[in-house]
Formats: sequence, C-alpha cells, structure tokens
Amino acid sequence: MDSAQNKLSPWPIKSSLNKKPANTAPIDKINKKHSQHNSCIWVGANKHAVTTTINSGKTINFVGVVKKEFETKESWTALGSKDKLLEDFDGWDPQIKEIIENSGAIFQGGLFEREPLKSWTKGRAVLLGDAAHPMLPSMAQGASQSLEDSVILAKFLNPERDLQLSLTSFFEFRIKRVSKIQKRSRKNLEFFHLTNIVRRFFFFCILNFISRIHPTVLHRGQDWI
Repeated sequence: MDSAQNKLSPWPIKSSLNKKPANTAPIDKINKKHSQHNSCIWVGANKHAVTTTINSGKTINFVGVVKKEFETKESWTALGSKDKLLEDFDGWDPQIKEIIENSGAIFQGGLFEREPLKSWTKGRAVLLGDAAHPMLPSMAQGASQSLEDSVILAKFLNPERDLQLSLTSFFEFRIKRVSKIQKRSRKNLEFFHLTNIVRRFFFFCILNFISRIHPTVLHRGQDWI
C-alpha cells in the first residue's frame, strides 16, 4: 500500500496523504521502566503518534500518522503491516517500538479532508457530522461536532416555522464554528509534523515548560471549543 499508483495532491488541501495505523497492546507487556500516561502525543518530522491508556488501564491504544504517498481506500477494517509500522517509527522512543511489537492486528487507512461546504442542505435533506464537515482528527472533535449538530438542529426545527428557513438558519449558525475547527485541526497536524528540527525543538520545549509551570494555560486556548 506504500507505493502510489495514483498520485494524490500533497496535504493539507482537499485530500491528505497520511496513513493512520491503529492498534492496541496489553499494558502488562510494556516495559515498566517506561512511564505510562493516560494520553501522550509523540511528534517528529512528517509523522506523529498518539498513545492512550484504555480498558481501565489494561490496554494502550496506539495511533500513528505518517505523511507519505500511498494507495488506500476509505475503510476502518483494512489491515496494515506491523513491519511497515515499525519501519515508519524506527529510531523513536523504545516505548513506541514495544507497543507496536506487542500489538495484535494493525489497522491502516488514509486521512482525508475536504474544504468547508457552501451548503449542507438540499430540499428536506440535511447533512450532519463528518458528512457535512469532515475534519482531521488532530483536534479530536469529529464526534463532538456531530453531537453539537444534532442538538443545534433540534433547536432550529419548529413545526410552526418554514422548514427551508430553519435548515438555512441552522447552517448559517454552525458553519463558522465548524469551519474554524476544521482549519485548526489542519494546523495542528502541520504543527505535529514540523520538519525543521530547530523549530520543533524550540516550540515543544516552550510548550513543555509552560505546561509544567502553568498546566492550565495551554488548555485555556481551547476553551472556545
């Protein structure tokens, strides 16, 4: 799957060339000398990984995102290669290698995004969630925004009000917010994948320092979400 037969446009425009392997590993098989975190983001040039402790602390979920050209199909169940995944993260923290080596099945797919749509409605039909505003997972907001859509749509629907007017008002109310989150998700992915080692070291050292001195400061920037 790593050799592209059909050349795709470089991200971050309409389709993004990122493969996203996902897998889980039993936490008791991971070397205890490595610190375990509820969630950790590992960043590097053109790739990053997210490890999350799940299943009451018994399992680590691993998601790796690697920028490269490859042929894929949209699927949640397409199997990937453990050897390829190890190759992608060769030289990274030993914990990453251990998680991958102790994982079961590796699932692989592509990350794709679309520019904000000009309309979500046609006649009596209305799109919600990823169908209306697909976004990269770099803000972890896809499901949350789908729920927001449902709640806000319910508030706009009124049997005493014209349906088309209600749907148009719903779209106008939501489009600015979800488009902003779409764009922020794209920016986050670019930030995670910085290729300049000096910029990467500078930015993440500052973030680490701030998070240790004032742990809540960085989160305040996300309060609008």
